Amino acid sequence: MNQIGTQLPPPPLPSRPASLLRWVLLGFSIPFLLFYLQPIFFSAPVMQFPQTVPVLAAIGSDLRVDLHTTLGWFQNGQAPYFNSDEYSYPPLTLVLALPLLLVAPPVAFVIVTLASLGAYVLIVLWLPLRLGRTTSLSPLLMFIFITGLFAYPLQFELERGQFNLLAIGLCLLAIWIFHTHPRFRYLAYLLFIVAVQLKVYPFIFVLLLVRDWRDWRANLKRLGLLAGLNVAALFVLGPQMALTFIVMISAQINNPYVWLGNHSIRAFVTEVAGFAADHGWTWVGQYSGWAQLTLLAVVAGGLGVIIFQTYRRRPTGLNPALFLACSLAAVLIPSVSHDYTLAFLAAPVALFLDEPIAVAGPRPRLRRWVLLGLVVLFTAAYASTLFSYTNKPLIIKNNCPALIVMLLAAAALALITPTLSPRPSQSEIPAPSPVRIKNQPSLIPTPWTSDLRPPTSPIGYIIPPAFPKQYACAGYACRLAASLDAALGPRG
Repeated sequence: MNQIGTQLPPPPLPSRPASLLRWVLLGFSIPFLLFYLQPIFFSAPVMQFPQTVPVLAAIGSDLRVDLHTTLGWFQNGQAPYFNSDEYSYPPLTLVLALPLLLVAPPVAFVIVTLASLGAYVLIVLWLPLRLGRTTSLSPLLMFIFITGLFAYPLQFELERGQFNLLAIGLCLLAIWIFHTHPRFRYLAYLLFIVAVQLKVYPFIFVLLLVRDWRDWRANLKRLGLLAGLNVAALFVLGPQMALTFIVMISAQINNPYVWLGNHSIRAFVTEVAGFAADHGWTWVGQYSGWAQLTLLAVVAGGLGVIIFQTYRRRPTGLNPALFLACSLAAVLIPSVSHDYTLAFLAAPVALFLDEPIAVAGPRPRLRRWVLLGLVVLFTAAYASTLFSYTNKPLIIKNNCPALIVMLLAAAALALITPTLSPRPSQSEIPAPSPVRIKNQPSLIPTPWTSDLRPPTSPIGYIIPPAFPKQYACAGYACRLAASLDAALGPRG
């Protein structure tokens, strides 16, 4: 028990309840039972071995096409945009891929694979520690990291030789530099531009390059600057190349490649309409345009709710809920968004689930159960994206519905919880003001530090404004001593 004159330790930092991990595991167990145990062990008398990744003849096929296109442009001046299904990257990507031409294609594939794995570790483990302002890896963070490491989207990403993880890694590195090292903000802008030029969709993360949501003039100025620089980067190889790329992108938007692994809203609606037409329900295709607009409005609404909550709460640093919403919008809105783009979702999901959430307001018990239900729904939807479409029933083979459910669940959590903002650091927590005991004007507050010295006054202790129950006995002892001191009167 603390003695009079000693310092009571400060209350602990707010943290997510340890029991929440159980509910996350419950959410993961549902897809595990439905999309792993059932199709592999329970669907036939013998164990099934489905080919979960749609492999092609040669591994790293997308990388090989990129290198072949870059070589043709560099040596012969061949136009790269002759087929939107083969090559559909901004012109600067040709320049960035030139160093890989110095090595053989198999060596280039090894380099890209190792770099992608390094980017996965960077965005799922290292950067969340920096952006979340915590110094230790939580069990939940490690769980998200390990499950994503062996999941179908990452395998698909590596098999194709894609570089989505590299682009997102550069983008998150830019966001981290922007928020933690403001004097290097131009380096952050450069990294962000390179990320956008690798894959166009990272531009939506410009919403994370905001320090003060109330300073709308500076935010609009920054948005305009980055948009202008990214448009200017399209002309790095000349206006003809830029215009050809814009025409190619327009053609891809109007006629995307539709298959089960394209989880974009346009591809999903087109696939459902085609399935309905094959079964004689041709009238469904007449409403495909309205269906796309409705789903886009749902995504915009979910993103808008989280943006409004972010503006209202004015958090400092990276907001995990906004990061998650931008990530989901980035993989749903583009007309072509294959399943390998889902490999980077482990980063926003880990940050979102690892942040503290408080339950406040009327009927807290009901709010707690609603919150836990949303967490289970969110994690179950996310976990379903870790399994290949070959293991799922036809109605949910495409990942678009699961991604929309994740966004709606995140928006609902943002509405019902009072705190969905970055965890405060130790330095940001204000020191509690000492409370004087009634009728004891001669108290000298003891500093809230670790090096304690005996006070010079008869009763030189402080009582925290709100101390945990385990300090109740010490508080009562302090009040009793103060009463006795007041009764005995001044000492000679």
